[in-house]
Amino acid sequence: MGPTSWMAGSGVQDMLTAYEAATGNKIKQEVVPDDQYLNVMKTKMSTNDAPDLLFHNKGFNYIPANFLEPITGPILDRIDPTVAAVTTIDGKFYQAPVAPHSFYGIIYNTEVFDKAGIKVPLKTYQEFIAAADKLLAMGVTPLGLAGKSTWTANQPYLVGGAYVFAKNPELAKQISTNKLKPADSPEYLEMVNRYVSLKKYIAKDYLSSDQPIIQKGLLDGTIAMEFYPDVTYGDFEKEDAAKAEKLGYMPFTLGDDYIAATFPPTDEAAMSIPVNAKHKAEANDFINFATQKDNFILLNTKDGTPGSGISPYKDFTVGLNHFQQSMADMIAANNIPAAPFLLGYLDPNFQLGDFNKHVNDMMAGKAPAQALDDWYKDYAKVNKAAKTEGF
Repeated sequence: MGPTSWMAGSGVQDMLTAYEAATGNKIKQEVVPDDQYLNVMKTKMSTNDAPDLLFHNKGFNYIPANFLEPITGPILDRIDPTVAAVTTIDGKFYQAPVAPHSFYGIIYNTEVFDKAGIKVPLKTYQEFIAAADKLLAMGVTPLGLAGKSTWTANQPYLVGGAYVFAKNPELAKQISTNKLKPADSPEYLEMVNRYVSLKKYIAKDYLSSDQPIIQKGLLDGTIAMEFYPDVTYGDFEKEDAAKAEKLGYMPFTLGDDYIAATFPPTDEAAMSIPVNAKHKAEANDFINFATQKDNFILLNTKDGTPGSGISPYKDFTVGLNHFQQSMADMIAANNIPAAPFLLGYLDPNFQLGDFNKHVNDMMAGKAPAQALDDWYKDYAKVNKAAKTEGF
């Protein structure tokens, strides 16, 4: 079972056909509209009507581990340890990535940066603010934000704020097991205040801006930077291939002395087996088949073009698009580590509640400490119901 947007892909269908030809097994597909998928999936698993295999967004906030059967076989020796860490609980592996990693960072116009005399990467919050002030003085909008999509406001927070937990993993454990509220952590609150300080550099009409507007501004040089996943390169290339080649991609931090090239531990395609599936062994074999190099690449091929990004498996690589190569080159030249973004450090059993709301509330003017307290009240209620440790 999978959502329409994924199951309709030619690569998915070709991979399913390849599996049937290789094994003699037959697959019945159950396709659910995207906006109904999560509710349908949870209902089926709760009523003992679960499918044998699920396509879904990776992450235990999406599907708790107690709904899933552990995955076994050769895949356990092949998966990248960083990926395994966010899909494993108590030594058991539950969610198999079936798409390449994307970096999350900043798209920037190299010609505008050259004109402003800005050198990359911007390795600290202070360097970023100095660069943004230069851009403002030039009459260029430093940051574009496609505010029509409410998740976009999360990106500077999730990417730039990762340093807080990277430098202090114990803080992530304390927050996600209810030993400390986010607003009561001076370093977390400082990070959030720095995030809010970016509003000065964002176009005033960001709430009405959609991605095509920001994209055109970046290509034309009226906007200098945007937070967006690297997989969007194809959209820029279709708009203007020559101008797209003059865009770069770099990591971002709100910290004083730590920067990483971040990738999301969640919100990427995964496959898993419901605990009440009727054909668990066959489903497990299917996952091991689908995550082998040729099948993985086939699965991620769209309109004849294989997907690009960082492979979640140690034994093969996939191609990099221009943004991804730009980031990879910068990582290598500056010894920048790759690491999960902010949420990847939290306990995998922790339920986030409505994370989007407190982020957008701050962008709308709510004081950071109050927004964090409101978020705490929300997620504490959710975690109490889920019987999360500490709640």
